[in-house]
Amino acid sequence: MTTNIVTTDLQLANAKAPAGKRIDYKIKNHPGLSVRVSSRSKKFRSKVYCSKKKRRITITLGDATKGMMISEAAMKLAEIKTNGPTPKPSDQLTISDVLDDFYLAQVSKLKRPETVKDIFKRFIIPLLENTALNAVETYLLSQEVERIRAHNGEEPARKTLCYLSKLFKWCKATGRTKSNPTAELSGEIFKFEKAERDRHLSNEEVPVLFKAVKNSSIDVRSKIAINLLLRTGVRSGELLAAKWADVNLNTEIWLIPAENTKTNQSYSIPLSPQICDLFLQLKHVTEGSELVMGSISRLAITRALTRLQQSNKSGLRQLAMNSKLNVHDLRRSFVTFLNELGVAPHIVEKMVNHKLQGVMAIYNHAELLEERKAAICLLSDTIDSLAACEQEARDAKSA
Repeated sequence: MTTNIVTTDLQLANAKAPAGKRIDYKIKNHPGLSVRVSSRSKKFRSKVYCSKKKRRITITLGDATKGMMISEAAMKLAEIKTNGPTPKPSDQLTISDVLDDFYLAQVSKLKRPETVKDIFKRFIIPLLENTALNAVETYLLSQEVERIRAHNGEEPARKTLCYLSKLFKWCKATGRTKSNPTAELSGEIFKFEKAERDRHLSNEEVPVLFKAVKNSSIDVRSKIAINLLLRTGVRSGELLAAKWADVNLNTEIWLIPAENTKTNQSYSIPLSPQICDLFLQLKHVTEGSELVMGSISRLAITRALTRLQQSNKSGLRQLAMNSKLNVHDLRRSFVTFLNELGVAPHIVEKMVNHKLQGVMAIYNHAELLEERKAAICLLSDTIDSLAACEQEARDAKSA
């Protein structure tokens, strides 16, 4: 991994970052001092020990774009290391001053804290990093939510509003701000569309998907993952968190621990021969890793599927379908195919680890391994048959 280093104020003045991105530079000859460069600022930063919090915290020393020089930042850091950090008045606090505490208090215990941090990194931090939290105006936040909706869609905009609200409610409750600029903002004001979705693959789309995946240049692990998600119905997070210790190819059982599931309930997945083969392929690719998918980004599968559906310079897409396909649509397709194959509803619900309701809850205590094994083998065979249709059509055409 390349480390970005600057030595002089002139080099720092010439350092740039793409719009919407931030790049950290180390300052040569000044250990512990760095500068975070964005399109809006160049802030000197360092980690120092805070006796009040009994841990190291990140502090901002000043902004090079406002005249601070490397030597001045170094002197200020030396003074802070000697005397300790001086608390900022509450009316001067910025997001960088409160974010570590917010993550620790409100985010760290969530099931998927990384998804919250991703929204902060992409949308909230770039918006607020140069503004004192007490000076943030409701109108500014409203404009940003609308901008995100226009460029990124309903769901990112909805999540940004949600996490902005949580941040400012927490800041006000803990005395870090005097007001909450999100108090007058709500989903009703923006009239967000309902996030309900029923997209699933049709029989005719299965060979199209397999052909596109096979011929694409996406990472081989993402290719296998797309196949596995369609054949097992697991959530992508469950696959990304899976460990080889939980996959037994001899008994053909994959255990998903409770801590990896949305329902906090562990469950076992019986494996078809095709799924076992996919796991063997992954084992070869990720040799030496305890994780089934190896050290892969949690967004890798999503990005791979998105990339397949993006137009190239000629306006062509590798995966051309009438409507966009996302990762969760593979799970929905899994359920749809099982229902169409006549698999009993309570078995289908058990296969996707849904909490059973009403009469179906009676079956909740039964593992139904044999029935689920038969269903998943039937589905794998059906998927193979559908995928083979495209090859047979090509062979017939060439003949």
